[in-house]
Amino acid sequence: MSYSITLLENKLLESIFTLNLKVYTGTDSVSKNTVEEVIELLQVMPGIELIVCSDHIGDKEVGKELFNYIKEQSLNIPVVIMGSPKRYDKAGDFDSMGTLIPISSDIKTFVRACARHLGITSKDMASKIVPEYMPIQLHYFGYMRKMPCDIFQKETQSENPFSFFLKKHSFLEKEAYSQLENEGIKNLYIEATQRIHFVNSYTAQVIGLAVESALKEGRDDIMESAFTLIYEQLRDIGVGEDVMELADLATEAVIKNVARQKEFRGFLSRLLSNTNSYMYQHMQVIAYLTFHIVDKIDWGKSEHQEKLAYASIFHDVALGSDDLVKIHSTHELEKAEISDKMREVVKNHAALGAQIIRRIPNAPYEADAIIMQHHGSKTGVGFPDKAANDLSRLSALFFISHEYADNLLKDDDDETKLDHKNLIFKLHESYPSSSYQNIIKTLAWLLVEKEDGI
Repeated sequence: MSYSITLLENKLLESIFTLNLKVYTGTDSVSKNTVEEVIELLQVMPGIELIVCSDHIGDKEVGKELFNYIKEQSLNIPVVIMGSPKRYDKAGDFDSMGTLIPISSDIKTFVRACARHLGITSKDMASKIVPEYMPIQLHYFGYMRKMPCDIFQKETQSENPFSFFLKKHSFLEKEAYSQLENEGIKNLYIEATQRIHFVNSYTAQVIGLAVESALKEGRDDIMESAFTLIYEQLRDIGVGEDVMELADLATEAVIKNVARQKEFRGFLSRLLSNTNSYMYQHMQVIAYLTFHIVDKIDWGKSEHQEKLAYASIFHDVALGSDDLVKIHSTHELEKAEISDKMREVVKNHAALGAQIIRRIPNAPYEADAIIMQHHGSKTGVGFPDKAANDLSRLSALFFISHEYADNLLKDDDDETKLDHKNLIFKLHESYPSSSYQNIIKTLAWLLVEKEDGI
């Protein structure tokens, strides 16, 4: 049995990462709230093999403080810091005993970083021998509203100490959970064959809680991390009940988040200051632009927002990294240092994304078509120099907003980046048909009205 210590700012996200670490590597995690608590535990509990911590909690640099303590005490304990690459030269190894991964990392990235420091290979994880029943620390069950599999409790009868009995068939009532907690029960058990199903369902359920709490507290950074995990669930797990609920929740969260933004400049400043993921920033900017164009254009209706929110969230779902999402042209795709297989994925990602969304029964009508056409190709393949003239009205609106967001999020030192006025002029010249012109005009005046001339 190996043990790690975790000190992460958001306990919901922490529980997702640590349970996945448990299932895939067999490592149990002890959660702490302060650097002092971590140090106290290190002094009395030998055998800690890993520390996972946030780079900052509030104004305190907990990652730096803990890493320096480990070095000063010559402790042979690796540290994985989850934080903002903006505070460091780059993400990745900064020492043989330390690794920085973005707070918006998906579960695969997190588990691989931890497993490497634990000396566990992918082959080890795949071939790991597990007992018939796997212990799950009781506190994890406190976040769950439904159980995806049978839950067991270990017998304490002296004559048969290794037998198990079924505690609950499909759910664990809050009253029963509280009673077990009061009795000092530390673990419940699941059948080892159900461990992947259990952790996937747990992850989806707790992501939902994280989105709800982040929206309530106005935490862009937590929302960013939660959306990264939603994308991973949809790509890797597929469409199930839990993921469908997540898609609905994500859509509702985006609609509410955009609705409470007062003006574009402040929204954009907060977004770029508080988040790191290009994919998340891109999604939020497109949602803002599409919603406000709908508010101003003469044919816009409130029911269009759900379709546009869905498309904003999931249009790049087939892509797994910011570097791939930043590819917006055939030229950029050709010069990208990626495998031929991944090149094909990028080339076809709009069509692939539409296919994924079609598997979600309650996805809003037309969302798949908007995703298919978001680079201007009706087939969802490639990056045409000019968008087709016969896109649907919502697809054309989304396409123009996508083009604007692409330019807006370019690095300031990118010579191809245009200011608002010149970009609007370029779009106006490039797309002369009336369907595009009305959208471009609305976008131009909308931002001028809100920003007093960006």
